[in-house]
Amino acid sequence: MATHFKSTFNSPAARKPGGGASGIGGILFAIVWICFSSVFVAIGGRFAWQSLTQSAWQKVPCVIDDFHILDDPNQDDPFSAGITYRYHAGGRERTGHHLYPATPHAAPTGRPAEAESPGDVAAPGEREDEYEKLARLQHQYLSATKPVCLVDPRDPDRAALMIKREDLWSSLAFGGFGLCFVGIGVGVLLQSIRQMRAGRGGLTDGSALTGKRRQGGEFPLVIGVPFFGLFAAAGCGMFCFISVPIVSNLFASSSWVTTPATVVWSRVASHSDSDGATYRADIFYRYTFDGKEYKSNRGGLSNVSSSGRSGKEAAVRANPQGQAIVCYVNPRQPWQAVRSRSLGWSALFGLFPLPFMAVGLGGLWYLVRRNSSTGPGALTRSASRRANNRLGLTGSDESDRSDKFAPDSGAGDSNECLRLTPGKGRVVRFLGMVFVTAFWNGIVSVFLWHVASEWRSGHAPWFLTLFLTPFVLIGTGLLLGAVHALGAIFNPRPQLTLEPGHPRLGQNLTVTWQLPGGAARLGNLRIVLRGEEIATYRRGTTTATDRAIFHEAVVFESDLPAMMALGRAAITLPDTLMPSWKADNNRIEWSLHIEGRIRLWPDLADSHVLTIHPAA
Repeated sequence: MATHFKSTFNSPAARKPGGGASGIGGILFAIVWICFSSVFVAIGGRFAWQSLTQSAWQKVPCVIDDFHILDDPNQDDPFSAGITYRYHAGGRERTGHHLYPATPHAAPTGRPAEAESPGDVAAPGEREDEYEKLARLQHQYLSATKPVCLVDPRDPDRAALMIKREDLWSSLAFGGFGLCFVGIGVGVLLQSIRQMRAGRGGLTDGSALTGKRRQGGEFPLVIGVPFFGLFAAAGCGMFCFISVPIVSNLFASSSWVTTPATVVWSRVASHSDSDGATYRADIFYRYTFDGKEYKSNRGGLSNVSSSGRSGKEAAVRANPQGQAIVCYVNPRQPWQAVRSRSLGWSALFGLFPLPFMAVGLGGLWYLVRRNSSTGPGALTRSASRRANNRLGLTGSDESDRSDKFAPDSGAGDSNECLRLTPGKGRVVRFLGMVFVTAFWNGIVSVFLWHVASEWRSGHAPWFLTLFLTPFVLIGTGLLLGAVHALGAIFNPRPQLTLEPGHPRLGQNLTVTWQLPGGAARLGNLRIVLRGEEIATYRRGTTTATDRAIFHEAVVFESDLPAMMALGRAAITLPDTLMPSWKADNNRIEWSLHIEGRIRLWPDLADSHVLTIHPAA
């Protein structure tokens, strides 16, 4: 039986195969990714700058002459503010009618000349879908002793009572969202450059036994921090703006006062511009509290739209104009009221941010924990080892080495055989891929469904389509990876036996294998014994894990089915090598790799970690 043996000190195998080619591809991908993500940073920054510029307008005292709320059930957003206020700017008194800053060069009032009074019609773009938003501002400005308005110093005729803070925060969030993706692209770029340099065989500080090292499969901080930070920021943001208000309103509403109310009008509100098929029952009612009349259209603690229209129509029919109903009023803010204090199924929206928080915060916690594994003392030791180019092999006394090498007492019976479990880890890898794929594509599919609905309804959401494209491509890649992992489960399962079961350096190691019914599928079979030095150290703010192959022996290699189906080979472990060894940041790891090429199918790639004891 022909077997092939190869020992490779300072061999090309100690370098990452194909590092140069894959590094160039990663660089090109990173550049495209950064350019694409920068578009969102630019858009978010532009609108954020516009909001910040408007917030810096000159604050001028004003007199509120009128602030009333108009309602028109025929509009998608039925409520608007009719406002009139006076202020002094540019040496004379001026009149304003805008709640929020209007676009430049627009008519100062934004209302038709035939309006019955200056406050009858609101300026364009100032409509709201909830009465409560405007009622709160109405109370705020009418009760203010010294109200102020914002005046554009370049155009004194442009004035507003306030800016939309939510526009500023949403712009910053949008830009920050894109900035996280830029950070991921920069991380991929740096990692690809590093990979390409490693592929060219360049020497680096901290090299191990051979002086050359191979990049490990760790998740670098330059990629991991912005990636998991994106999920953490999105999850925490949604938790603060979705979950916390739902829970706080639920507890606060228990003390709200039950008050009679009368329906002013009711309708089924449609929001087809966003997803093409969402509806909600919009019931506008008035009530009296402490002798003063108020109005509201809030149905519950969370106004949620859904695709079912029939249930909303039934609710509208049950609440026609003039119908007497009951509402619950906040006694501290009487303009705030709801028709129902129960959350219902809408409470599930409060759970939506939790997966984002789990992935983001969990990933950041993992990175911090991994990063903290190299403390100041470890950094000092690692720096000393790098300076001597020995990483734990020199500069230690004999007693220190005896504590770290595998002890003789753990070797057991040297004549005992060791049977290796075939296909170990395949199912775990597949389940991990399924979880990641389902999580990623589950989130993306929600937005993808909305985009598809808009295309079917005749809209052309090009921007949102381009925005989702990289997410869909990533999801497709994950799906293909899951399919690949599934196919690998059904690969042949080689059964191996090692004799002795607890090998030592200087001994002969015999490997027996058999492939019951699976050899015919393989194009070749290769069994390799590999020794690696694995070093974890700090590079600036990044914790890196490098792997250097210091020994590689081909135990068996053949493409003959008969030899692949059953065989036996022996090799000698040189007593000049390092046994299995482990410290806080460095270790020597021996492993047996079984590799086989399968045509039109995932290749066979199993590995088993071995414990090689010191020479007797």
